[in-house]
Amino acid sequence: MTPMAASPLSAGPVLPPSPPSTPMGRAHHAELSADPHPSPSADPHPSPPPTQAPRPVPTAQARPAPTPMEPSSATPVTMGHSWAMTQGRPLVLVAGGSSISVSTADLDALAASLTAAAGQLDTAAAHVRSAKTDAEGAPVPADIIAQDPSNNTAIIAQTGSSLLPDADSSFVAGLVELPVAAFERKRDALISACDDLLTGAGSLSAASSVLTSLAADVSACSLMYTDAENGATVRADADVGARAHGPSQEALAAGAVIGSGLLLTAGVWLPTVVLVDILTAYGLMPDDAQVVLENLQLLLKSDITSEWAMSNLIGLACLGAWARKGETGREGATIQEFLRASASQLDARATAELPPEVQVGSRKVPTSSLTPMQRVAYALALESEKAGATRHGEPTALLIAPHNRRGATGTAVRVPPGPQDPFGLGSDIAAQDLTGSRIDSPPSTASELLDHARTIKGQARADGAGAISILRTDHADGTRSWVVVVPGTTEWTSGDTNPQDLQTNLQAVSGRPTDMEAAVVTAMRQSGIQPGEEVGIYGHSQGAMTAVNIASDPAVTENYTITSVLTAGGPTSGVALPDGTRALHLESTSDVVPGLDASTNPVTPNRATAYVDTRGGGAHSESVYADAVRGVESNEQAFADYSRDLSGLTGAGEQGATTTEVVFDVTREY
Repeated sequence: MTPMAASPLSAGPVLPPSPPSTPMGRAHHAELSADPHPSPSADPHPSPPPTQAPRPVPTAQARPAPTPMEPSSATPVTMGHSWAMTQGRPLVLVAGGSSISVSTADLDALAASLTAAAGQLDTAAAHVRSAKTDAEGAPVPADIIAQDPSNNTAIIAQTGSSLLPDADSSFVAGLVELPVAAFERKRDALISACDDLLTGAGSLSAASSVLTSLAADVSACSLMYTDAENGATVRADADVGARAHGPSQEALAAGAVIGSGLLLTAGVWLPTVVLVDILTAYGLMPDDAQVVLENLQLLLKSDITSEWAMSNLIGLACLGAWARKGETGREGATIQEFLRASASQLDARATAELPPEVQVGSRKVPTSSLTPMQRVAYALALESEKAGATRHGEPTALLIAPHNRRGATGTAVRVPPGPQDPFGLGSDIAAQDLTGSRIDSPPSTASELLDHARTIKGQARADGAGAISILRTDHADGTRSWVVVVPGTTEWTSGDTNPQDLQTNLQAVSGRPTDMEAAVVTAMRQSGIQPGEEVGIYGHSQGAMTAVNIASDPAVTENYTITSVLTAGGPTSGVALPDGTRALHLESTSDVVPGLDASTNPVTPNRATAYVDTRGGGAHSESVYADAVRGVESNEQAFADYSRDLSGLTGAGEQGATTTEVVFDVTREY
């Protein structure tokens, strides 16, 4: 079994991430705040402190195939368990580096007990509903009426009136509660008690939903560990978390029907602007999604995806609107599983469109060696390149222009587009003596580097250009080290002058060479980075893919010593990093972008993924990730290791070290 650990840090409300769709998974643990009566969901065997040696990994205990759980009520579980078990910050769980011991049999037993308890609560709720119905329809018993002088018909028949004044008068009400009134008061109290048991916080239904969610989490953990041990992939029908917390299949099916009807009514091709108006007017998509929806033309015109897009269009919009809220902490895993299943459906058509071998980085590889998602993305990347060329013209070159805060420094260079010259390594690029801007307080932690990186996009000087940054540190002993910073997507079109666009996203997910990879490596060559000088790379979103694609390619690593990689909010599972490169990946469980490669990061001794619970707010921005990990970095070994590596690269706190920065504008030319 691949080594894996989950280390809890102080945090806010706990919602463990959904089970991944690959063997490597997200562990479910939480650290209790000071409490003499800890919650039963807390880990009874917490991970050892970072200073202790990791325990060896035992073989997971065998267990029979799990019995699918029936939902405990007709209402889908949407929030999971949200008891506040930790304090202060979003929950951070780190998978990678060391190991834990897991009894899947115990997890299965706990899941079964939770499910049985939820069923008993549902049975109790059914009895309560029956009792409420009986109470509402029950007539006043005859003996109660007989005891009530205001309702005794025999007395009224003999005297012509009741023995007492009007029962509703304040006189009678102040003296005594008559039997019928007492019965009705008790009836009302019973109905009210039934309502309290059936609805709202603390009700039987709410408690059942929480237990069902807990059972789903526990069952998903058991599946994850067993499948990881067996080297299997979690099946879609076993992905309890995604099924329990995503939009219902009925809602998606209804959306598919609506989507097909809209498209067919408009003669198959509904104009994009009309579709945007429909989706935004009814709140199905945010107003700023119009630029994204313009790219639906790519899906609708592709032979690979047109039928799929037509049948799933409104469902995708609903799914996107749900995911954008970020309320459950299940959005990332749900979208990941949806894309995994969709890629499997589209794989045959995508494969038929591709040659037997394709270019991945600097190498030709068999198309069959790619994942279904990579093959689909590769075919769409080719479609995107054609669409971009039709719209803007055939790209002829990439212009990489260095500058500092005062203006240009060095000389701009041109290299062929990335697909023509992977990483720009086929071009003759001379090292330049670039003068960078002084960085007085260089970043020393992941959160500080994210804070610094947020400023890079705005430093592009050329109109319609992307931007990257390289930090150079001259140490007192005469050695040099480097940190490369790669921002994420800036433009949501394909093939325009800024290569930080949708086209690069599709290329990077598939492994096809990208303009941004060529630009980054060219900037490294312009900067004069020498073999043996240590280099760290950081990337956010699209930049995360660029970072790992560069750090994993043998043609790059034979020339550069890349010792550390940090990524935030990016799909990075599609590559294997060298043993000498330590990687830390930051992913929010509410951020759908890391799951766009339809798989989960491998967990190895040199590669850790920190899963951050950021429910209730934005999930993808660098500021969200920086705030989520800020303050916990000294308490978790993976962050401490990265801080040590980064400080060594930037010279933070080092006497006599000087750090400067050069920003490179990147422009596609036609």
